[in-house]
Amino acid sequence: MQIRLATTADNQKLLELSRQTPMEGGLIVNVERNPDYFQLANLQGEDARVLVAEDQGNLLGAIGCARRVVDLAGKPTPIAYLGGIKLVAAARKGTTAYRLVKALYDYLLTTDVQYGLLLVMAGNRAMEALLGGRAGIPRFYPITTFSLYYCMTGYFPMMKSGVTIRPATPADEAQLFDLWQHFYQPFELKPIDLVAAWRRILNEPAFGLANFLIAEKAGRLLAAISTWDQRSFKQTVVADYGKSLAVLTAPLRWLDLLPQPGIPIRDLQIRHLVYVPEGLSAARMLIRAVLQQARRRYQFVRLGSGNYYPSHLLKGIMRVKIPLRCYIAPREVTSQTIMIIQKLSRAFIYEDLSLH
Repeated sequence: MQIRLATTADNQKLLELSRQTPMEGGLIVNVERNPDYFQLANLQGEDARVLVAEDQGNLLGAIGCARRVVDLAGKPTPIAYLGGIKLVAAARKGTTAYRLVKALYDYLLTTDVQYGLLLVMAGNRAMEALLGGRAGIPRFYPITTFSLYYCMTGYFPMMKSGVTIRPATPADEAQLFDLWQHFYQPFELKPIDLVAAWRRILNEPAFGLANFLIAEKAGRLLAAISTWDQRSFKQTVVADYGKSLAVLTAPLRWLDLLPQPGIPIRDLQIRHLVYVPEGLSAARMLIRAVLQQARRRYQFVRLGSGNYYPSHLLKGIMRVKIPLRCYIAPREVTSQTIMIIQKLSRAFIYEDLSLH
């Protein structure tokens, strides 16, 4: 077996590897990066790399990373987002996973990256065991839990509140950016240059200012939400509901309210939901407006959430929840890096969950 850098010539093999290796947790989900396996990695950061484990021309596993410069404790800090960890069933009991992580760690040591960040579906015990640290690779520390909510679309009557909901226009961009910037200002691991990040976001595939809805009152912007149809480069498939969920979800699947295993979900991503401190009710109105508008084209609207959104944000909305655990590993374990990790465990963490 050899570990090497993947190239575009590996695209079809990587797509097939991805189909064979869904993320295992309470719900077994597969995110297929079709037709270009590398596009999602390129959206997750800069200088994206994918390493593969290969034996006699067969791919046994893969892992990827992308570099980001983020605001960490008030300082510009290069970090690497690690993802795309895939292993065929036959390779899960051997050393393939360890060798992939070790090879990626050795590569990152040749760069200026100071921390590695990783999201794992809660309940994936094999990955959680590996993250505890092995010889030659660092320990990953849990810092927060994110949730992916698959919200069911439908009709939601709007209450009269004096709030106007409408699509964003070019004339709204300056005010919209100010709202977006102020919402994320208290977060750790946000892009160090929010202006550049905003420009990059507005130029990504199938995304732009027209993807935003805004809620305003008396000319003041209270909240904004953006949506993103990613099916041209990423499809989500429920591979298996697992024993307990299979029983619980059977009636909903029979009524076609939940997707059948193996069939891509018709889902729409909520990318950014931002609001002023007194704009929570306007934000809830925006979510309901999106769910209502989406009901004829999509089965679900997907929202990624961290501890920065209140628990009652989705009250009254039928949804399926998938928890993700966020881990971080320092380049070196020192008293200072441990102190920073402890601070991160109490902070709001920026992560574009629409890319997971």
